[in-house]
Amino acid sequence: STANEPDVDSTPGNDEPTEDDQDDASVSATAVLVTANIGDFVWLDRDRDGRQDAGEPGIAGARVTLTDVATGAQTQATTDSTGRYLFVSLNPGNYRVVVDTRSVANNLGLTTTGTYNVNLQGGVDFLDADFGFAEMLPRTGMDADAFGGLGIVSVIVGAFLLLTTRRRERRSYLV
Repeated sequence: STANEPDVDSTPGNDEPTEDDQDDASVSATAVLVTANIGDFVWLDRDRDGRQDAGEPGIAGARVTLTDVATGAQTQATTDSTGRYLFVSLNPGNYRVVVDTRSVANNLGLTTTGTYNVNLQGGVDFLDADFGFAEMLPRTGMDADAFGGLGIVSVIVGAFLLLTTRRRERRSYLV
């Protein structure tokens, strides 16, 4: 094709590939995947209702893991000082988002789900992978399983003593 303005330093149609004298140009299109983001918020659920309410602060330093279900590839994020996190530029696909409950204070427990399964569409962000935590009763250090075992042993010993005592009483009655 020809240009509509004069080019004083070139000779059209001479097929010389010099910097100032280009006769042919080509452009190729490349398909681009439209990416999206997953994320949002880990917060202190003061009223333990599983919903983010005004005035409930974010939790800094919580670890969140994103797993690409198809490949098994994992990426981690840590919440910032406001409790926010974000996984960016993700290709469409299926993802699992999990909060690491060990990364928050020991006295906090989940008030929401701990896992989200997300079918991410290209160009559509999923910003509802939010995790709420509330204060729980402190652990006393006593193991209920150990007390259960102790209870069973106590019942067995008690039954043995009861039977032994009754046999002695019956023998003394017979004599």
